[in-house]
Amino acid sequence: MGNWRETILKEFAPQVARLTVVADPDALLSEEFILQEIQARGFELVIYEEPIPFRYLYESKLRATQVSGEMKEIIILLRGEEDSYASVPYDILVCARKLKFGLDRLFPQINRGVLEALDRSWLDALYQAQTLYTPHQLSENATKDFILRHVFEIAPETIKTPADLLRNLLRKHYRAQIIPASLDTWLIQMLRKTNRFSDWPLEKIVPERDAFLAFLQERWPAYLNSLETDQETAVRELGTSYHPVFSGPAVLPFEHDDVRVYIDNLFAEGLLKPITYPSRSNQGGTGKINSQSTPAWIKIGIQSDPEAERQARMQRILQVIEAEFQPLTARHTDWLNLAGRWAEASMLWYSAPQPRPNHDAYDPLKSKFEALRKHIDESFPVWLQHSYGTLYNVPGSEPVMIHQIPRYMAKGLRSDESRMALVIIDGMSFDQWVVIRDILQNQLAGFKFSTNGAFAWIPTLTSVSRQSIFSGKPPMFFPERIWDTKSEKSLWTQFWSDAGLSDYQIHYRLMTGEYAKLERIKDEIAERQVRVLGLVIDKVDKIMHGMELGTAGMLNQVRQWAEQGHLAKLIQFLSENRYRVMISSDHGNIEATGRGGPNEGATADLRGERARIYSDEVLRSSIKAKYPEAIEWKPIGLPVNYFPLLAPGRTAFVRNEKHTICHGGLSLEEVIVPFVRIEKP
Repeated sequence: MGNWRETILKEFAPQVARLTVVADPDALLSEEFILQEIQARGFELVIYEEPIPFRYLYESKLRATQVSGEMKEIIILLRGEEDSYASVPYDILVCARKLKFGLDRLFPQINRGVLEALDRSWLDALYQAQTLYTPHQLSENATKDFILRHVFEIAPETIKTPADLLRNLLRKHYRAQIIPASLDTWLIQMLRKTNRFSDWPLEKIVPERDAFLAFLQERWPAYLNSLETDQETAVRELGTSYHPVFSGPAVLPFEHDDVRVYIDNLFAEGLLKPITYPSRSNQGGTGKINSQSTPAWIKIGIQSDPEAERQARMQRILQVIEAEFQPLTARHTDWLNLAGRWAEASMLWYSAPQPRPNHDAYDPLKSKFEALRKHIDESFPVWLQHSYGTLYNVPGSEPVMIHQIPRYMAKGLRSDESRMALVIIDGMSFDQWVVIRDILQNQLAGFKFSTNGAFAWIPTLTSVSRQSIFSGKPPMFFPERIWDTKSEKSLWTQFWSDAGLSDYQIHYRLMTGEYAKLERIKDEIAERQVRVLGLVIDKVDKIMHGMELGTAGMLNQVRQWAEQGHLAKLIQFLSENRYRVMISSDHGNIEATGRGGPNEGATADLRGERARIYSDEVLRSSIKAKYPEAIEWKPIGLPVNYFPLLAPGRTAFVRNEKHTICHGGLSLEEVIVPFVRIEKP
C-alpha cells in the first residue's frame, strides 16, 4: 500500500535544483514527517509569508550558505493560493524550479470543501481508506460520512444507546481528536434524526471537549446516588442539590464496560475532579459507596483518604503513560500530550506528605516514577535534536510553538468589538500550571479552562523565548535584542501595528513591583480603548530563582501564591471587560544538580545554569572538548553567531552537588509549556 507522502517526496531528490519555489496552499509540505524527510535530504525550507522578514532571512542565511560554497538546496514554500508565485521577488523566481501540490491531486475523489478542514495528521488514515475502498466521486455529505467512518471510526447508525454515544464521545475527547466542525455538525444531524437523544445537549458536548467533561462532572454525583438509592431519587437530587447546567439524562451508564475504562483515566489525569460523597448506609441506603467492595474506578472519583487517593491517581496515570509512551514513533502532538500527563504525575509525586511515607506500597510507585522520568529524560532530547527544526513550520489549529501565539490571537480578533489578553507567567512549568489551575477552578466558578501545550524556543532562556512570544517571530528576527528583554514592548507593538491596530489599541505591561497591583492595570486599560493586552507576571520566576527546597518547595510556594487570589482577580477583571484571556509561559524549569562548569574565563557571552552561549562555533567546540557531556545545540531559528552549549540531563553548570531550580536546557519540563484559554460562558 502506497503512502501519500511518496507523491510529494519523489520531487525532492538531492542535486536536482539549487532553488525550488513550491505553491502549497494546503500546507502539505508542512506535515511533520515530510518536513523531517526533506530536512534529512539536506534541503533548507523557508516559508514565504511577509516580504521584509523573508528577504532578511534569504540574504542573511540562505544566500550566505550558497556564497560560502555549502551548496545548500533551498525550498521556498508559498502557503497562499496557487497563483501566489507573483508574490515572490523576481530575482528569486526567475532562477527557481517551480512546483505545485494540493489535496486535489492526492485525493481526487474526496470533496475538497470537507477535506481541506481535516488536520494533516489524519491524511494517512484517509489515504489508506481511499486505497482500500476506492470510492467513486463523493459528494459533500458522502465525504463527511466516509471520513467519519474510515478515519474516525464513527458510524452514526451504530450509536443506539447512551453507552454507545458515551463510548464514541469519550474516545474522541479523551484523545483530544481534532475533528472538523463540519463533521461534528453532520454527526449531530444524523443523531438527531433518530430521536434517541432528543434531550441530550449534543450541540455542546459533541464538538466541545470542555463542555463534554463538564457534562460528565455534573452527572457523576447523580450516578453515585443511583448506586445507593432508586433512580427517581437520584434524578430529583440532581436537580435540587447540584443544579445542572446541561440538559440530558440525570444518570449516565458510567458502569458500562465501554465507558468505565475511560473514567478512572479522566480522574487520574485531572480532567474530572473527585467529589465528597458520604455513604448513605446510616440513612437507610445500601452503603455501597466507600465500602471495601467499591470498585477502584469508582473510588478514584470520591474524596475520602487524600493520601490513598493521591497514590491511586499516581498509579493509574503512570500506567497510562507507560502504556502509551512510544518515543521512537512520536509526533510532536504525542509529546505535547505526554507533557500534560507528566505534569499531573509530577504534581502528584511532589505533593506527597513530608516526610514521605515508607511502606511497601510506596516503593514500587517510586521505582516506576523514577524509571519513567529517566526514560523521558533520555528520549526527549534525542527527539528534539532530530525533529525540533521542523516545528516552526508545522501549522496547527492551536499554536505549536509559543511565537505563534500572537498569530493565533489575531485570527480571533475579527470584529471591532473583540478583545484579547495574553498573560505570560514567566518561568512557569506545566506541573506548576496544574497546581495553579486546580486553585483557579475553585476561585473562578463557572469559568472554562482549555489547556494545551506548546514548544518554547531553545535555549529555554527568557531573553530568547519570551521575546519570541511578544514579537510573534522566531529569535533569528531580533538578533540585536536577544540578550535582554528590554524590547518586548516595542516588539509587541510592532506585531499588532503590522496587523492593523492603532497604538492606543495595544498595551504591554510587566507586572512587577507597583505594577503588580491590579488597580494600576485597571487604570491603564480604562484610559484607552485597548483591544490587545500583553502582560508578564514574574512572580513564579522570582520564586524559582530564590528556591532552596527543590521541586516540592517550588510547587508549594506557587500554590501559596495562587491561593492569594491575585491571578484570579486579574482574570475576573479581564473577563468582565470582554477580554478573551490566554495564559502561557516562556519556558519551564527543573531541579538540577551541579556537576561543575567549564572554566571559560570571559569567552562565554552568557553564563546560565543550564545554558552557555558563545558567539563562535569553534570556541564553543573547544569548551565542549573540556566538558564532553554537554550538548552543542544547533542554532535552529536563532541569530547568526549564537551558539548554545547545554547542560545534559538534570545537571547544571554550577558547583558540584549543588541543587538548584533552573532553566535553559532540553528537558520536557523546560521546553513544553502550557497554553491555556480561559472563558466564562
